[in-house]
Order: sequence, then structure tokens, then C-alpha cells
Amino acid sequence: MKSRRFIALFGRMAKATTAPVGRTLACSPAERFSVWRGDVIAGLSTTFAVISICLPSGILVFSSFGADYVARGATAVLYAIVFGGAITALVAKSSFIVSSPRSQLALVQATLAIQLVSREPFAGNFDLAVGALAASICLAGIFQALLAVTGVARIIRYTPHTVLAGFAN
Repeated sequence: MKSRRFIALFGRMAKATTAPVGRTLACSPAERFSVWRGDVIAGLSTTFAVISICLPSGILVFSSFGADYVARGATAVLYAIVFGGAITALVAKSSFIVSSPRSQLALVQATLAIQLVSREPFAGNFDLAVGALAASICLAGIFQALLAVTGVARIIRYTPHTVLAGFAN
């Protein structure tokens, strides 16, 4: 019953997004254009929504290095949106996944940036601190991938939903 209602409400969208690539290419040019037009509109709307979340996060993290680095933060945000969106599209199991940074992560990264700038090896060399910040983010991603590959991520099902909601909000 629920699936019939979903198809009745979103039938055209559901058919367009769940069609395999071969079937989409085998349909008429008008149907193919409709599918691609829907995908492009969905991608653009998601991009604009993610930019409004990501831009303040990047500015917050890079403002720790000074006013000259705010533009670099905005540039890093645009690169992160493009490459992060592409990686998410290639790796995600569902077509409805949107990835974007969270404000909690930006606060942790800004704290790390301030700590790096206040330490002796990075005190005068902000480019070195930016590199160390990027390396720490890459290492965090590698650790997450390793935890997923080894199956440690299955432990999350034993975590109560209230705890997960607290982390997500």
C-alpha cells in the first residue's frame, strides 16, 4: 500500500531515478531528456543547499589562520563539494544520499587549526599548518574506511538511537 502511494505521488520521479542505465539509454529521446533534466535539476538544487552549509564551515576553519586565509577556505569548500559529491555518487549504495560537513566537525577542525598555529613548528608557517590540517582530515577518512572494511562499523547497531541523534544534531 505504501509503495503504491509513493508511486502515485512520485511515480515519474521514481521511475526516472530507479531506471537502470541501459533502460534509460534505450528509451525515446524525449524520455531520456526528461530523466537527464530531472537529474541535473536535482544535482543543482542539492549543490546550492550544500554550499550554504559548507561555506560557513570552511570560513570558520580557515579564519583561524588569519584574514588572508578566508578566501582559501572558500576555495577549499568548493573543491570539497565537487570532489566529495563525486565520490559520494560513486560509492553510495542509494541514490538519495547527500553528503556535507556538519558544524560540529568544523568546530573540531577550527580547534585543531588554532592548536596547530599556537605550537612551535607551525607558529610562523601557516601553509605548514594548513597541510597538517589537511593530512589529519585525510587520516580520519582513512581510519573510517579501515573501520568499515574490517567490519567494526557493525557495532553501531548496538548504540541507542538517542545517542546517535545527539551526535547527528
